[in-house]
Amino acid sequence: MISDISDISVAAHNGRPCRAVGANPSPDRSGWELLAWAILEQAVADLVLFARFGIITTSGKCLPWPTTMKRITKYGPSGKLGTYWHRVPRNLATAKGPNDHRELRAWFLSDHAQSFCDLIGCRLPAKEIFHNTLKNHGGLAK
Repeated sequence: MISDISDISVAAHNGRPCRAVGANPSPDRSGWELLAWAILEQAVADLVLFARFGIITTSGKCLPWPTTMKRITKYGPSGKLGTYWHRVPRNLATAKGPNDHRELRAWFLSDHAQSFCDLIGCRLPAKEIFHNTLKNHGGLAK
């Protein structure tokens, strides 16, 4: 399609002039694209949280989930009422499960994360995002 000279704006994208559409020469992102970027941002935010708490080390190793001990009263095997210690996993921000950090690590290092990054147009590979985030925010050494 041959365009008129007045259609071309002064803004350029990757060395090619963009068409001017109204006041904003860049096209609006769809809702699905914004959702995908929000998912990736939340995954990185969770990775930063786990790295700062030290349950994912800077080398990428997953440590055990932090727990607290709580006393509970229940009937024991002999039928007597007794008080026992019970191990309860701690809540880290919105993460409650003892395997959340392992699942997030597995997702970042999988091919699914790389294909997800390719679909939304992220320039960095998923593994590089994982390792750079741990390097910058990690609390524990190897």
